[in-house]
Amino acid sequence: MPAQSQPKFHRVAVEGPTIDGRTIKREWLAQADHFFRRQLREHPSRQRAVEQIIIRSADQRARHVQLLPLHQLLFVEPNPIPLKWAMERLGLCTGHMRLPLTTHSAPYTRALEQALKNAKLLAA
Repeated sequence: MPAQSQPKFHRVAVEGPTIDGRTIKREWLAQADHFFRRQLREHPSRQRAVEQIIIRSADQRARHVQLLPLHQLLFVEPNPIPLKWAMERLGLCTGHMRLPLTTHSAPYTRALEQALKNAKLLAA
């Protein structure tokens, strides 16, 4: 049996309290839905634009997840030590550090290099 396709909708808000203390009412959502659907019917190019935004945001989310381990490792020591090490490894600058900065700690070197490879910034 073929897999059923997912419905084409994206939840952008729900009825109830928000994190900033406001409350979203059901009728507001109904009005927004009515307006949005009418706009898409009357202007099909807007639907394509919205779909492209959704696709781009999914791609960006995937890239963020891919880069997150690297971002976390760049802050394991006082900034900019790991960042300067990574930039030197990528050939973007020299590794020279002026005091009070010191060189990158050895325990993080292997993990940071692997994170650069996983992020497809260095050849594996």
